[in-house]
Amino acid sequence: MAAGAGELKLQAAGAATAAARDDDWRARRQASNRESARRARARRRGQLDVLSSRVAELRAANARLAVELNRVAAARLREEARALRERLDAAEAQRAAARGKETGDEEAGTPTGTN
Repeated sequence: MAAGAGELKLQAAGAATAAARDDDWRARRQASNRESARRARARRRGQLDVLSSRVAELRAANARLAVELNRVAAARLREEARALRERLDAAEAQRAAARGKETGDEEAGTPTGTN
């Protein structure tokens, strides 16, 4: 029976060793998981910083483009207004010339001071 007790002691020692190995494996796994999570959070923070910088750049570019668009639109409107004024002036001059011609024809057709 002494041999049986020795075997039980070996089995118990083996179980204790296996449990210790399992505990060690769990501890290493947890440490590895914590480190992976820390790296993932750092990576996300870095990505967020990059995206925040990009947002700031795009907002600044958008503001510059809005100013440029307003400038170009205003210049285009000024040019269009100038062209319309020129067309109006030409139409008024043409109308005045036509009136003058009509008035001149009437005056030429009516003798003055002969009655």
